[in-house]
Amino acid sequence: MTHASTSSRAAAARNWARKGYWLTPVRLTPEGKVYLRGEKDNGVKWGASNDPDETSAWWAAGSRYADANIGVVTELSGVVCVDLDRGHADGVDGVQEWAALGQESYPYPAYIDHTPRGGRHLLYRADPARPVKGSAGAVAPGVDTKGIGGMFILYTDALPVMEPRKLPPLPPLVYERAPHQAASSTAPSIPGGQDPFASPARPFTKAQAREWCLPYMDRLRSAPSGTINDTLNTAAKVVYHFVPALLEREAADAWLLDALSSTAYDGRTWKAQTTLDSAWQSSRRDWVATAADQPDPLGAPAGDDPGGAERADLELAAEVARQRRQRDARLLLDAEETARQADDAAVAALTEQLLTSAALDDIPDLEPLIEGWLFRDSMARLIGKSGTYKSFVALDMACHVAAGTEWFGYATGTGPVVYVVAEGARGVRRRVRAWEAKHLESLGDKLLILPRPVQMVGPEWLAFVGACKAVGAVMVVLDTQARVTVGVEENSAREMGQVVAMGERLRVDTGACVMLIHHTGHAGEHGRGSTSVYGALQTELSLERTADQRISLKASKQKDHDELGPVNLKLEPCCDSLVLVNLDGMDDVSAGTVEESIRSITMASGSHAERAAIVLHGLWRGGSGATRAELRKACAEQYELAGLAALKPTSFTYAFTKMEEAGWLREGRSASRFILSEPGCRHLGVEYVGPMDWDEES
Repeated sequence: MTHASTSSRAAAARNWARKGYWLTPVRLTPEGKVYLRGEKDNGVKWGASNDPDETSAWWAAGSRYADANIGVVTELSGVVCVDLDRGHADGVDGVQEWAALGQESYPYPAYIDHTPRGGRHLLYRADPARPVKGSAGAVAPGVDTKGIGGMFILYTDALPVMEPRKLPPLPPLVYERAPHQAASSTAPSIPGGQDPFASPARPFTKAQAREWCLPYMDRLRSAPSGTINDTLNTAAKVVYHFVPALLEREAADAWLLDALSSTAYDGRTWKAQTTLDSAWQSSRRDWVATAADQPDPLGAPAGDDPGGAERADLELAAEVARQRRQRDARLLLDAEETARQADDAAVAALTEQLLTSAALDDIPDLEPLIEGWLFRDSMARLIGKSGTYKSFVALDMACHVAAGTEWFGYATGTGPVVYVVAEGARGVRRRVRAWEAKHLESLGDKLLILPRPVQMVGPEWLAFVGACKAVGAVMVVLDTQARVTVGVEENSAREMGQVVAMGERLRVDTGACVMLIHHTGHAGEHGRGSTSVYGALQTELSLERTADQRISLKASKQKDHDELGPVNLKLEPCCDSLVLVNLDGMDDVSAGTVEESIRSITMASGSHAERAAIVLHGLWRGGSGATRAELRKACAEQYELAGLAALKPTSFTYAFTKMEEAGWLREGRSASRFILSEPGCRHLGVEYVGPMDWDEES
């Protein structure tokens, strides 16, 4: 996250902490990592915290940690990070080594962070029974692990996909090759192996109480369907033995419900709280534990046998290990059965999707979006060298579709268009206003602009897909491909295959034409990067610059249709921007001057201040300007002609004040008269004539 803004770092820190990750501010220097908080700050290693408010404040604007990197402490967070190194002097490529091990898809990690040198951070759930230490190259060259005592840097502002306990398990190969730390066992020693609640309550320390409860909590987390209620009841009775001496009832319930959330419990067939209340009443009839004053009151030898406690500890450890093996075996068998059932269902589903020759006639043809050029429910791409006006052409197509007007003689479909302006967002307003003025159209809410990138392989992508579906988009433009695939190796068929899959997800869910804008390679004939994207396209359109502000557009690929073109286009000035004109005589502009268009557009969709300004522009041209009262009267008349609600006096006062503040007014023939200033004309896109020589006129 070395290049993220302060606000995005603070937001990312809040979200990661909310998911349960422990964070600490870290600064990277040529000498290594510098941890900016010490254990003295809060008694935790590196001063880490998982409090959302505290961590977001660390990276808030003005904080002493605002420019620091976000470090994720793996051991406290309950995760293991597999670090795939790249770009070091030794030339080792951890990404390729990981792929060579056949691990890139087992299981597909829920979170992938791209490092500045092109490496990867893969996140997996840690197994407390098999703690993995940090290592460098133990799994494979360039493949490191960060586990016990470890930490990794968060380089992007992506949000975590899920809580640590819901991450996929670490691949077995990593367990086999990475160094381990022996799992600690502080379970209480019980004289003679007796149940501590079979006789008057025995004292426990908090650590002993926790270790006594953990096996029951583990069983609850892995309880298969049909046994969840009984397992919850058993675990609750054990945990409640330690209430209130060592645990509050509310905290006990929270612990149990957290473990329950790992099961298939959905709250529809039975209510967990009913089971907890029943277990609570039952536990009150048994002995209740008391808090111990000594570190280990159960550690005394049993009877006169000096080795009794040690023997009991060994027997208990062996029993815990046996039960863990049984649990793992049960989980494996359950997973195999689930996979078998899924396979059977998948076979049946695919069988139903097989089509006969006759059924092929039921597949509908692609529906044109721009006749012969673009189609709904398809992937398309517009390519060209730098300076070929790709964004102007894409926006022109998008505006025609949004308005439902012909595109240089070619019929268009119509519907909402979503345009992602991932670069150069500041100029899009002028381009849209120029198009509206040129074509006498007000696009309103039919053209929806997102003035920032959304990463196609990032966690925000599915939300973007949902947003496009919600607005009913018939066309989605991603300008540019490079800006919405940051960190993806564009020459890698595997990584660009993921981009294609995300584009296909957008296409399938919306039925829209998904169009990427991309640069050509050095040769200038094909889109830059892997050909896996080209192979997935229904359409590829190519732009070539033929002269100053003149371009030629052709369809260089159409899977099932004729390849049209070339169409020769020219960009001409309009409203402080440029608009496309067809040099082949098929321009779709039929009537109206630019200024009349701007007046119509402004009255239809402008603010009160913009409307008052365009009215003033019409009043003073060739005259001496207008007084405030004359302008208010003229505005009232123009509002009525435009079919707008009557302009309230307070609204006019507000509009006049805004024009003054913006510098849109200047003195006319007298101090009480006003004309539209050059900045005001430039904002509206109309011609500025300049002040008249009033004395000469008279």
